[in-house]
Amino acid sequence: MCFFSPGIGKATALELAKRGMAITLACRNVESGSNAVRELISLTGNQSIRSMQCDLASFHSIRKFVDEYRRAGYPLHVLINNAGVMACPLDFTRDGFEMQFGTNHLGHFLLTILLMELLHSSATKLRYSTCDLNFSNKRGTIALIDLFKNFSISVYNPWLAYAQSKLANCLFSLELSRQCESLNLPITCNSIHPGIVDTKLIRHVFPGAMADTSEGKVRSILRKLIGLRSPLEGAQTAIHLATSDEVEFVTGQYFKNCCVAKPSSQAMDKTIARKLWQVCEELTGDKLNV
Repeated sequence: MCFFSPGIGKATALELAKRGMAITLACRNVESGSNAVRELISLTGNQSIRSMQCDLASFHSIRKFVDEYRRAGYPLHVLINNAGVMACPLDFTRDGFEMQFGTNHLGHFLLTILLMELLHSSATKLRYSTCDLNFSNKRGTIALIDLFKNFSISVYNPWLAYAQSKLANCLFSLELSRQCESLNLPITCNSIHPGIVDTKLIRHVFPGAMADTSEGKVRSILRKLIGLRSPLEGAQTAIHLATSDEVEFVTGQYFKNCCVAKPSSQAMDKTIARKLWQVCEELTGDKLNV
């Protein structure tokens, strides 16, 4: 299962489809999902591709998606969580949480724990993908008291909120890996840094710099200056974790460029990871049950 987006999600799904995998695209927009399925089938000839509606900013939508997936009888061997929003103006999910934390972390948290029983019965791998930009390693902090509520327009920092959500992804992956090991579940869980990728997410944040002007000269310069990657390049680590026998038993790690890398010290804080997990259980009203 892969969350579909026009950038990394599409590139990931395309490469996995070429390998003959059955793929479910979780899409917020139904029409976009249907169009993506038709395109992927046309490009690969793989008929085992489908889309289902899922809005990570809505707990109701997530629970509905999981119920429909279960009723359809689909197995689940690999889960790639790669959806997200970046540095958007202050907004809130349908459940009242700050949009970036609610979508990038809480939505993925709820979806994942609701699918764990199915992952266990299908038994093999959980692949947890997160776009953890370098600056978030320095600026991201987890303040369990005030992270989730009481965001003020006067003090809201969209980049800090984004960094917090990405740090939370890493901590969730770390704690989920620990819990799977303690329960002897044959499931591995890793977080991923795809790099800075040329997607709509980046173009939304830097509209002027990323405009299609000067015959691609701006993108060429950015590729050299900040290592801007294509969606296919950004998808490689997730594809590697989903398909390679080399990492079949690797869990609880942070990957970059298809290799284990070292995240920030905060992203490896097991105590905070456990506390964050407990808070997220309270906020979503669901617990891991396998």
